[in-house]
Amino acid sequence: MSTDAVNLGGEGMLEARRVSSASFALGLLLAALGIFAVLSPLFTGVAVSTMIGMLLLAGGIAQTIFAFQSESFGKGALRFLLGHE
Repeated sequence: MSTDAVNLGGEGMLEARRVSSASFALGLLLAALGIFAVLSPLFTGVAVSTMIGMLLLAGGIAQTIFAFQSESFGKGALRFLLGHE
């Protein structure tokens, strides 16, 4: 059995501390952003609406590209209007 997994001293411990401090900092940032989101509903609503709009736009662009890759106009029109073959 290797003693590397059991030995927590040296560089392994320094790496664990570095990673855990980065994780802790990210947690603090997310907590602060969460508090800001709760305290500022107007900004949160605008941000969520913008994100949903960007996702819908990306989906529409992908569907249009998919429709233009059809062999015929009829199949392309069906793909564009119905979203499937």
